[in-house]
Amino acid sequence: MNTSVAGVKNQGTLGGMLTRVVVGFERACAGHPTLAALYDRLFYRRLVEGEVRMAGLAPNSRILHVGCGRYPFTAMILAGLGHRVVGIDNDAAAVERARRIVEDRGLSRRIEIRHGDGTEIDTAGFDGVWVSFHAVPRKEIFENCLRNLPSRAPVIGRIPGGLGKLAYPGDFEINCECRKPFDAFKSTVLFRAGGESESTLSSVPTDGLVRIVEGEHCHPHLEPLGLRGGKEVRVCARMPFGGAMVIEVAGRKIALGNEVAARIRVATGDSN
Repeated sequence: MNTSVAGVKNQGTLGGMLTRVVVGFERACAGHPTLAALYDRLFYRRLVEGEVRMAGLAPNSRILHVGCGRYPFTAMILAGLGHRVVGIDNDAAAVERARRIVEDRGLSRRIEIRHGDGTEIDTAGFDGVWVSFHAVPRKEIFENCLRNLPSRAPVIGRIPGGLGKLAYPGDFEINCECRKPFDAFKSTVLFRAGGESESTLSSVPTDGLVRIVEGEHCHPHLEPLGLRGGKEVRVCARMPFGGAMVIEVAGRKIALGNEVAARIRVATGDSN
């Protein structure tokens, strides 16, 4: 199994407060349809549509959404795009409220809301998984979701990015196949279940060990130093706020700018 998850260190006091704000706002949306419609139009729809393009889902896919909340924005948008969704949440009150909203919108044939835990649910039978920003513990949820999915099935996760990294220290150290910033506080990450997946060197966490993809052509000034296809690379250190990273390859330590590292494809994970 390939999890490609480095771990979540600490949400931090500020992170916990921001999570409560997000959950509180979605609770307010559940009671005010006009506010919910505005939030959907200005924020959620653009987010989910971009994630669907990233995941490359086939039409009429069966999707699990972990952390659907009281107002299941993501599940409803996915259903509107032609997919079948099972939304879960470990808050019984949120589950009950989400069920009523789904029924009121006439989406019961496309969306099923259940009480469940993302660290325990069996993902066999799903074509992909969405993990909400406030669903924690992230590491355990990602690992569980990847465990029984079909090979190469997508797991989309929303994690802290940009300024959000200050509120959730360590939470963004995730080695994924693809990472796309959404706004100043949040990024979307993509994992693929099973086998070996590709990522970019810029997304590898500190102490991560990866292999440069065979045939990959790196910067011509770096190839003589050993940075070329097939070579193993270890990330030794990273500067904060998207700065340079220090890597070790063929016994040499090299400092790379983030833009250069973002253009180097690496293979992560193990094949089973």
